[in-house]
Amino acid sequence: MAPILPDHADLEKESTNLSQLSSPQEDPSPKTQNPYEVTLSPEDDPKNLPLWRKWMIVLIIDAGAICVTGASSMAATAEPGIEAEFHVSAVVATLAVTLFVTGMGIGPVLVGPLAATFGTRIIYILSFLFLFAFTFPVAFSSSLAVHLIFRFLGGFCGSAFLSVGGGTISDLFSDEDVATPMAAYTISTFVGPIITPVFSGLSLILGILYLVFQVFPIIFGGLHGFSPEQVGLSFLGVFIGLCIAMASQVLWNRARARIFEQYGSNPPPEVWLSMGKLGGILVPISLYILAFTTYRHVHWIAPMIASIPFGIGICFVYTSTFTYLVTAFRPMAAAALTGCAIMRTSFAAGFPMFSNAMYARLGTVGATALLAGLMTLMVPLP
Repeated sequence: MAPILPDHADLEKESTNLSQLSSPQEDPSPKTQNPYEVTLSPEDDPKNLPLWRKWMIVLIIDAGAICVTGASSMAATAEPGIEAEFHVSAVVATLAVTLFVTGMGIGPVLVGPLAATFGTRIIYILSFLFLFAFTFPVAFSSSLAVHLIFRFLGGFCGSAFLSVGGGTISDLFSDEDVATPMAAYTISTFVGPIITPVFSGLSLILGILYLVFQVFPIIFGGLHGFSPEQVGLSFLGVFIGLCIAMASQVLWNRARARIFEQYGSNPPPEVWLSMGKLGGILVPISLYILAFTTYRHVHWIAPMIASIPFGIGICFVYTSTFTYLVTAFRPMAAAALTGCAIMRTSFAAGFPMFSNAMYARLGTVGATALLAGLMTLMVPLP
């Protein structure tokens, strides 16, 4: 009769066999460990492209972002004409801006997966072509419904430059070099709505950070008697702030070089947020100064100067946020930036509906001070 329990020799033999099975002589190769991992050859890696070509791609993406964001706000100049031609209220007229921004927010839900499947080049080309084509029905439509529908479709199709652009830049540059091109891309999303008032005389409303611009036509047009063209030039203070922020990128790069020496080639993504900390302080300070320089007896140059640190602050905040998302979610940077774009444009689409009423009820001082207070509450938030 065989024993029920094995003896010591049998146990030792089985232990040796298990040890051999669990400890093979040769470690499996990385390819065996992860058969789905794709490794690019040096000639196919976009990070190995010539520097001039990488920056040419960045400039093309930036130009597309300027066109899309500029188109989002240029419709504001047509609001009086929409009211007169279609006999609608001012709130309905603002739908031309609201629906375009809504399309910019919904578009990334479809554009992001399509870019991941078919590549970004064809998405960029089709995005700009459809944006261009859908602009003509907006200009020549005799129906308000047609006008608004094609405004929405234009924003939907043009959203690729705002949702996929950051991911493309992250594919071109390493973590050490991505900050400067990302700063250029960040500024391009703001430059479009800022420079279009120079030749169209309008204001920008884009989320809580940009809601403050609604006061510019009131301050410079209503209180100081500026013409529409001169009101547009008042936005140059913000543009100067953006230029200063871009020029300071050299100093930030030097500071980050020391951080990379400290942590090696793989520092934590949170090191990119230092710029945002400073920007989060500059934005409410600028809004407070702007709020209390909007009186009629205050010279017009004062609120324009107050908008300069505002431009610096929003550039710092968004540059640090975009760069953090790219480095923290490097394999899925496009998806992370898409989620950020959806949230950002969702706020921007709703704010035009109540901004005019808020400034009419609270006045330029009260409404702008309210925004400054909200931004102050957000300073300590991560």
